[in-house]
Amino acid sequence: QAILVQHIADARWPGLWLQVLSCSVRAWHSLISAMLGTLDFGDIQTLGDEVMMVFHEFDTDHNGIVSVVEFKRVLQKVDSQRWTDDKVDSVVHQFDKDGDGSFQLTEFWSWLCGCGLEAPDPSAVALREKAVAACRLRREMADTRAKEEERRVRERAEVRAQEGQKQKERDFGERVDRVHYVQEHVSIGLDASVAHAMFARGDDDGDGELDKNERRWLAGDTASTVDQVRSLFHQEPGDVGLQKIVEVFNMWDTDGNGTLTGEEFSHVLKILNPRFTQKTVDVILAAADQNHDGVVDVVEFVDWLACGKKKKKSKNRSLQAKRDAKIIKFLEECRAGGAASGRAGDADVLINDNAGDDADRPSSSA
Repeated sequence: QAILVQHIADARWPGLWLQVLSCSVRAWHSLISAMLGTLDFGDIQTLGDEVMMVFHEFDTDHNGIVSVVEFKRVLQKVDSQRWTDDKVDSVVHQFDKDGDGSFQLTEFWSWLCGCGLEAPDPSAVALREKAVAACRLRREMADTRAKEEERRVRERAEVRAQEGQKQKERDFGERVDRVHYVQEHVSIGLDASVAHAMFARGDDDGDGELDKNERRWLAGDTASTVDQVRSLFHQEPGDVGLQKIVEVFNMWDTDGNGTLTGEEFSHVLKILNPRFTQKTVDVILAAADQNHDGVVDVVEFVDWLACGKKKKKSKNRSLQAKRDAKIIKFLEECRAGGAASGRAGDADVLINDNAGDDADRPSSSA
């Protein structure tokens, strides 16, 4: 008991040692049992720590005493040949000082440390060493689990923070998913397959969305010059190609008045490349506006998108007039037949077909 009192006074339970000194023997055992329930067995620093930890392993029902059955069960599990029933009974008889047929902590301590013997029982020493090793292993495992849980908590917090930031970017129009990106670009006349390929090139981190940095890179790589803008719209020979260009014009002409204003031109070009300044848009519009009236009609648009050069005067004015008339006719048919809305529906058809497409980044063209 003196050893326990010193152990308590030194470090383990400050303030309790005066209570211990005034306790009756039975109250002493009750106090020790209560302290065992709060002992941190992972912090093994003294002999008292080791003894209490081993006692805890024997006291399987955690009632503060080690019964003969508990004592026998543990010892025979360790070495059944050495710890016969007679051997166990002999130890109990020698160290059960109050004769109640069980070990209180102090009695157990006396046996485990070999008090009154020339040397501690080798089995008791082995038990202490094994229990200490097992306890330290449990503590290491518990520490590992705690660190792993801390890491998971930290990662979940990071994911929530990232998702919160992404949502803010969506709210401010700085982040777009594949579906909306493709629909937006199909609405200005791009083929859905081209829009999907562009999205795949820009989605550098593969998260299914384009943030502002990815969109900036993609715009610089695919639509930084007028020639690049033209190349995004498929050019086919003959009347089929001519009709498709007219359909693109009809999509750009949002007010349906037959001409493209600077505002309409700017809307489309800034979808393709948000970094286009108004000055750049004005230069592009001026290049397409052959008669300098401040707007671009369908014939001027076809000439600008198809060849990029101002229309030269044809030697055969009759052929030129027929071509211009054909363009006007295609525009009328386009508006009458609702070709634009049918073309916009291509986005929904190809959304899933091309969802997994990806492409290597090409070098930026000048």
